[in-house]
Amino acid sequence: MWWGWGGVLFVAFLVFICLGGFGLMFGKQPLSVGSSLLGSVLGVSGCVGSGCSSWLGFLVCMIYLSGIMVMFSYVCFLLQNVFFFKFLVKSLFFLLGWFLW
Repeated sequence: MWWGWGGVLFVAFLVFICLGGFGLMFGKQPLSVGSSLLGSVLGVSGCVGSGCSSWLGFLVCMIYLSGIMVMFSYVCFLLQNVFFFKFLVKSLFFLLGWFLW
């Protein structure tokens, strides 16, 4: 690549700021924080994965993404207890958790 690892990390940092930075700073609900974290991880690992272009880098990115998906689904399951009084929200998170697993 003509721009090297410094360019890849710079683009990954910009993707993190654009996708997840505002949600992590201003997100009030755990679901918005989790979704912004998931979006930023997808963007950063996509930039780093395209920069390293090897099987080892691809596997490391996939393991990292699977760990973030497990944490995101755990947050979704915990939100069922927070919104226990609303049946529609509870059923939505149950279906979302069932879809993720």
